[in-house]
Amino acid sequence: MLDSSNVLLLHPSAPLGDFLLHPPQRPAGEILAFIHYVDEPLIAPFAAFFGEHITHRAQAAGAELLGSFVSETSPNTYPQLPVREKDRVFVWFARLTAGGEDNFLRDWRAQTGWRDSASEALLPAFMRKPEMLRLAPTARSPLR
Repeated sequence: MLDSSNVLLLHPSAPLGDFLLHPPQRPAGEILAFIHYVDEPLIAPFAAFFGEHITHRAQAAGAELLGSFVSETSPNTYPQLPVREKDRVFVWFARLTAGGEDNFLRDWRAQTGWRDSASEALLPAFMRKPEMLRLAPTARSPLR
């Protein structure tokens, strides 16, 4: 771990749950993490919306979905690690399966209308763009 100054404590969430650790369909490569900042009452509805309306769009854009997680709200029992306890997030991880990041992001951003079926109560969850992180699995990672 190169940096432990920006930590989120997470636990598996529906619709994907814990990491799907099956052998990758192609050699190890970049993994993208998308962090959606969502108010606590909207976490479950956002996760349901993700499963129903976003997963197939991500796959169509060239992503192999690996897992989804939400904020763990229990107290940090290891104070040496500065966990961001106030942020509530929904995080999903994807390995790019075809064409690399540029093609995925082009196809992902070109999709429109995906929010149209969101309830009015869920719209605040889309006010902030998700944070995207580029990750590379270590040599011993099962995601490799």
